[in-house]
Amino acid sequence: MYHKTLFSNPDRHDGPFQISHDFQFIPLNLSENFDWPDGSSEKNKLKHIEWRLKRLADRGFGGVVINIAFKKYMEDETAWKRFVKTVDMAVELGLRIWIYDEQYYPSGMAGGLALRGHPELEAKALGCLIKDVDSPDAPVRIASPHGHASLKFAFAVPLIAMQNNENAAVTCPDFKRQEEISHLADSGGGLCWDCPGGKWRIYCFFTRSNYEGTYLCRTIRSPHRNIDCLSTTAVKRFLDITYGNYGKWLGERLGKDIEAIFADEPGLLAYTPYPENYTYTRKKAPSESIVEQPDLSIPILPFMHWSDEIEEDFLQYCGYSLKDSLPELFDGESKRACGLRLDYRRCTAKMFDEAYNRQYIHLAEAYELAYSGHFRSIRHMLWHPDTSGDLLHNLGQMHIPGCDRLDSDPDAFRYRIDCKLASSAAHLYGKKQAMIEASHMYNTSEPLKLDLMMCSTAVDFAQGINIITSYYGEHVLKDDEYKAYCRFVSRMTALFSDGLHQAQALLYYPYEQIAYNLPVMGFVSPAAGERFALKGNRQNAIAARAADSFTSMAGQLIKLQIDYDFINDEKLAQCHLAAGSAKASAADRSSNVIHCESRIVTPNGETPSMIIFPDIDFVCTQTAHFIDMALDAGIYVGFMGQKRAIYIRQKVKNETSDTPMIQSERIVFMGEEANIRSADFRTETACPGLVCMHKQFATENCQVNLALDTNMQSDGSPHDLYLLVNTDRQELVFNASIPCPAESNSQSAANTEELMLLDPVSGESDRLECRVTAGRIFFCMRMTANSTKIILSRH
Repeated sequence: MYHKTLFSNPDRHDGPFQISHDFQFIPLNLSENFDWPDGSSEKNKLKHIEWRLKRLADRGFGGVVINIAFKKYMEDETAWKRFVKTVDMAVELGLRIWIYDEQYYPSGMAGGLALRGHPELEAKALGCLIKDVDSPDAPVRIASPHGHASLKFAFAVPLIAMQNNENAAVTCPDFKRQEEISHLADSGGGLCWDCPGGKWRIYCFFTRSNYEGTYLCRTIRSPHRNIDCLSTTAVKRFLDITYGNYGKWLGERLGKDIEAIFADEPGLLAYTPYPENYTYTRKKAPSESIVEQPDLSIPILPFMHWSDEIEEDFLQYCGYSLKDSLPELFDGESKRACGLRLDYRRCTAKMFDEAYNRQYIHLAEAYELAYSGHFRSIRHMLWHPDTSGDLLHNLGQMHIPGCDRLDSDPDAFRYRIDCKLASSAAHLYGKKQAMIEASHMYNTSEPLKLDLMMCSTAVDFAQGINIITSYYGEHVLKDDEYKAYCRFVSRMTALFSDGLHQAQALLYYPYEQIAYNLPVMGFVSPAAGERFALKGNRQNAIAARAADSFTSMAGQLIKLQIDYDFINDEKLAQCHLAAGSAKASAADRSSNVIHCESRIVTPNGETPSMIIFPDIDFVCTQTAHFIDMALDAGIYVGFMGQKRAIYIRQKVKNETSDTPMIQSERIVFMGEEANIRSADFRTETACPGLVCMHKQFATENCQVNLALDTNMQSDGSPHDLYLLVNTDRQELVFNASIPCPAESNSQSAANTEELMLLDPVSGESDRLECRVTAGRIFFCMRMTANSTKIILSRH
């Protein structure tokens, strides 16, 4: 909300948080030079920490994200005493405090302590080795691959002759006649089976630790193994170690002086192919850590996540046996096989939610802490099903949903989905804040400049973020530049930390369509064989089409200055419609302006006028019902891609059926490019480098006398804010318009002093010259390169 005095002189407590870890930790790609040699006395270390904290406070930082020292992680009593004194010093300086929950990333290992003495809690994979046989002359022997445990399951499936879609003769496994042969394991842990004659396909399943073939063995900090995040036992051990130690040493400071805990990239470990001709090189970690060299000779078979609890949970959740479905789940190409993979991913997502999110939330709330952080691979839609499941749901469970940004060039990330996933989750699940871990880890070729740093942060805010945790090095800017940056963030935080985000569009998050079509992991591995690679490319193309159109549409909406939120099936089922009559001028119709008095009302009260779906072919029954209601109400319903039948996917036991029940003739099929304009903020000419966000602020029972409020200093006056960011490195001049506030009468709407232009860099505000025509306020904007402006419209 806008407060003139607070905007001019921002409160430091609204400033960014600096991630400082243990004050000796130095980011690998930043040139920091802190005088803290190993032989330093405790007195000198505390003096150094005090100096750093005071400098952060003087610069205008609102708080710090810190943790116990990385050396001898959680096991050094002297380090704990130092940490307690660090917290006390931060409190004395008025700095807010968050705790980073790990030694490096991802969260879960507790610096290796969670797995110490408990190797059974490590993340596991179930790999599949396949062999075709047709000779009864000799026993079929399949050895356990290097790095894998003894045979877990084995099946023999007869092959039958069929014709494919091109009428070519092919052989396919007949999964209805499969035979389990797991009991034929030999003494070496492999399989020994006598072929009875005929053509058969043998499926052998082996478990291994899920380390090689994942990003864990190539992390930027220190390669290390992690826990099984599907296991309630494993996650509980991690949380008991982490929260138990912080609780023991900090006592009542947790929840009182410390506000939140930052979880860094928790999730399941998806397949990450090695780079071509990759060889392992030991990285120099900036402080003591567990480093384990990966065994690159372990073959990465097609695999899925495995857990000691998964068979029982799958049976309870899906109602049929996971083990008996494994051959078809890995190798099937039918709708039933796709349905099996979707059920499996639904199950692992539910297990992750219960094992990680539920336990984390319960413990954080017991300590009166907010649970924040961000998940792994948030910007890669194709990774969501195999890293955490429905990411909107998972982010929505956090008290403060978050994401990260590794560069500070707005051109590089302004159309990404990261921030919008975090902020959409906050909006949909009733959270007031969304966080970003901001850095320039990828911007090593040129020095970071203040204008780019501000512009990048403004893009974060324009996409719904309102808490900045800074991973920028403390030396990347001069003191006066950091003070300017912190004042900028403080103003933005104060302006955008409350009120109602007002999206003009909803963009459907196609999690189930991707989870349904995506093959198992590792299908591009040479160890998988040519057949797996070919099938993977073909099936993956369907999932990739949905993911690509989803991210493409998100970027197009930003280019068109249409503010939006993502929405999933779970939250779409909680939306309702506010009916009205369609009304648009001839000019609006000719320019494809979406103008409908009927609105979608989201769970948090936003009222978008359109819903857009990526290039997908099916929706669930509830979503299909919503589409029908929206079409009847005159809501714009658009699908990316060409005109086609949109199916309703229904499930009966473990079979699926598709019925084309949605009336496709009333859906707008948009092709590859969106040709729509919003009835909200719009420019007269295309401005691809512009990013806009609309937020409304209103106070119940607020009485505003504009004649007496000429300086607009009233704290409670309802108003709209439009945040505009020029992400181009050149000046931008354009004509634009916004609707007159709905509550305005004709006299106030004609008042050309209704608009104010706010500058979050200087803190200055001034009247914006404008004119009112046909219910819209028109104005001209001039924005310098990489600049930020805010338009305030009084109700």
